[in-house]
Amino acid sequence: MPLIRIDPHTAARALERGTNEQEIQDVLATGDAIPAGGSRVAKAKVFAYDSMWNGRFYAEKRVEVI
Repeated sequence: MPLIRIDPHTAARALERGTNEQEIQDVLATGDAIPAGGSRVAKAKVFAYDSMWNGRFYAEKRVEVI
């Protein structure tokens, strides 16, 4: 799958939400299709995380791209 160009605003919001452009590209290339509202298409993937986020420990994180 060719790389998708991600808008700078979208990339900044992704960082705020705990993910990054590389993970987004990975989800688009290898993630599982999931239902999205309307006629939109979404994909999701679970990544190993083993870190703290907002004061709480998470072993995994789920990244969804719509």
